[in-house]
Amino acid sequence: MKRTLIILAALGGVLALWFTMYQLAAAFNPSPLGPQPNLRGTSEVPTSTPVVVRLNYDDLVEQVIPVTGTTIAVEWGDLGQGLIEAGAIDLEKFETQYGGLSAEQREILQGDNLQQITFTPDNIQFWTNVLWSLGLTQQSKVLSAGPMMKNSEQTPLGNYAST
Repeated sequence: MKRTLIILAALGGVLALWFTMYQLAAAFNPSPLGPQPNLRGTSEVPTSTPVVVRLNYDDLVEQVIPVTGTTIAVEWGDLGQGLIEAGAIDLEKFETQYGGLSAEQREILQGDNLQQITFTPDNIQFWTNVLWSLGLTQQSKVLSAGPMMKNSEQTPLGNYAST
């Protein structure tokens, strides 16, 4: 069950990254398929006048990290407790890092009933650290026997991120 949750969490992270990159690409190039055929039967001729897209930083930020947050369903169970027990999270250091933990953060790390996560600008650093810890404890054949490990003598792995 824990391995399934870890795999689902990792998959969720990959999907979130893909979705973010897709939205950014759409913002910079709203018509990735190029010019579309004229289906109305008019004799409009495409012009060579460049289209100017004005990007607003605040609008892009709202698309990528909405102020209201983004919520995903999870089966967290006691993963927070497991991360603490495995040593991936040092609860004392976490408390120091955040100047004490909120009731919500404490429930995430010590509870066993979390069913959804809402990522907001206010909690994204906390979640980044929690999910990074999850990556540190993750055990899979991709990491232990995959191409990176087969070439570990030629490629030092000490500087790679845990994910």
